[in-house]
Amino acid sequence: MYRRELAERAGLYSRLGYPPSRAISRLQANVQWDFELDAGPRPKGLSDDDIADIVKSTYLRRPSR
Repeated sequence: MYRRELAERAGLYSRLGYPPSRAISRLQANVQWDFELDAGPRPKGLSDDDIADIVKSTYLRRPSR
């Protein structure tokens, strides 16, 4: 569920013209904020590296302008 939502947000940022680096940093910050009060670690598959991979793969699937 989280990974699909991150891919959808990455697609939105791509359509808005955000560079991948900015989309990665925004999504990483959002996930960090979402889980900052949680007693445990982030769910598996939501590390900063995983988020960067999601954004990169989403941007690769999008047609360039």
